[in-house]
Order: sequence, then structure tokens, then C-alpha cells
Amino acid sequence: MRKLLTNHLSVLKTTPKTMILLYSIIYFAWGLGMNRFGIEMEIARFTYWWQVISCYILYMVPISILLKNYSFFEQYSYGLVAMGILEFLGY
Repeated sequence: MRKLLTNHLSVLKTTPKTMILLYSIIYFAWGLGMNRFGIEMEIARFTYWWQVISCYILYMVPISILLKNYSFFEQYSYGLVAMGILEFLGY
């Protein structure tokens, strides 16, 4: 388990900062858009706008970087699984 975590941390550390910034910008915009969509459709909403940062940037960006060798659809699918785990832990 420790070796697995060490490997993942090394992947995150060696990722170019520009890639992290690009992922962060895209996920932040996507998170704000999804929050607005949830509010308009009366599905769900973040209590505060900055919660997009913790959920989409601090949680989803590292997962996406670890999955960057997979196709877009596989990344998205695994991201949804990770988001589902986050939702269950939130309750």
C-alpha cells in the first residue's frame, strides 16, 4: 500500500505545473457551470461558491492527473466513481 501511494505521489510531483494549472482552470469553470446547472434545475447546490475549489480542484484534479494515460471517457467514468465516493462520504 505504501509503495502504491509513493508511486502516485511521484506521478503528481513530476506532472508539469502548466498541466496542473490547465486542469485546475477547466475543472473550476466546469464546477461553477455544474453548480449553476444544479441551481437552475433545482437538483443541488453548493452552499458557498468556494466549495467548487475543494471538490473539483483539490479532489478531481489529482484523480484526473493520475488517470491521464487513460482515454477521456475512461477518465470521466473513473472520475464519476470517485465523485460518487465523495458524495457518500459527504452524507
